[in-house]
Amino acid sequence: MQAFGVIFYFMKDNKLFNNLRPRAAKLWNGWRALISPLLMAELRHSEKEAAQAVELAHTDTKMGIPNFRAYLRYCAAVVGFQENSSEKNPLKDRAYLLVSLFDIDKFKQINEMLEHDVADMVLEEVGRRLRNTLRWDTDWGLNNRGNTATALKSHLIQQDINYYDTAFRHGGEEIVIISPIFYDQPTSHRVANDDAQKISQRIQNIFSEPVTIPINEERAAHIREYLTQSDAYYKNARIVEQEGQLFLVLPVTASIGYVTASLDEFRQSNVLGDADALTSYCKTNGRNLMATRVPDEGGSLNIVTFRRQELIPV
Repeated sequence: MQAFGVIFYFMKDNKLFNNLRPRAAKLWNGWRALISPLLMAELRHSEKEAAQAVELAHTDTKMGIPNFRAYLRYCAAVVGFQENSSEKNPLKDRAYLLVSLFDIDKFKQINEMLEHDVADMVLEEVGRRLRNTLRWDTDWGLNNRGNTATALKSHLIQQDINYYDTAFRHGGEEIVIISPIFYDQPTSHRVANDDAQKISQRIQNIFSEPVTIPINEERAAHIREYLTQSDAYYKNARIVEQEGQLFLVLPVTASIGYVTASLDEFRQSNVLGDADALTSYCKTNGRNLMATRVPDEGGSLNIVTFRRQELIPV
């Protein structure tokens, strides 16, 4: 330690060293001015690459929508908001989540009829329609949407999560959609159910137009043969020709179950499991249906189903 003390004392009082110190500082500042922009540019590039990697890890590239990993992240963000809030129920009766799960009917038959590469085009088209249908900055005419949910919105934005409708690929041909519904004043679950029904109808209507896929003659022959089978679900598919190109016009249908839940219900119960059970109910009752549970006057939940493009109970 004494040796270090002597060296420090020598450097402190040495005139030559003291004369060199400003020059060294000037040289360092010059290098820093030159290198800093390069380092900052590299840092920004690295941050951009990291953000892109995170987005890719949470995106289903085939359908162009978030994947199930992103759904779990969304759920964690909502639960975290509830648990970290200073209030016991910060948005009680003013914020609901509509959780819809739809399953493309008989997608296995589509795979068998078209083979996987062309069947993937059906998923891509459904994903495109979803992206064009989901709310981004509009309310679909629900005039009672207000600004009282700013806290939840801000929380989701901080987590880099969309606070409007978000679709997630659950796996295979199953899609989960979460649609937040906000109100200015405390609002009953029944009113939220009515608004959820309007949103669900909009989602359901993405299947109102058939999917059109280009095919070649060999595949057309295979499709014609497949459609003669007695158990073919998509018997109303047809092959048309336009300007020398063959197209398959496929009226795709889906079974949709949806549940409207308060934030507490979303945190405490298996809402996705309830929506899945309703989807299964549709599939066992003829498919091409939408189903939810609606409370009656006694408070009991009854399953109500709707045909596509209709809001008339079956």
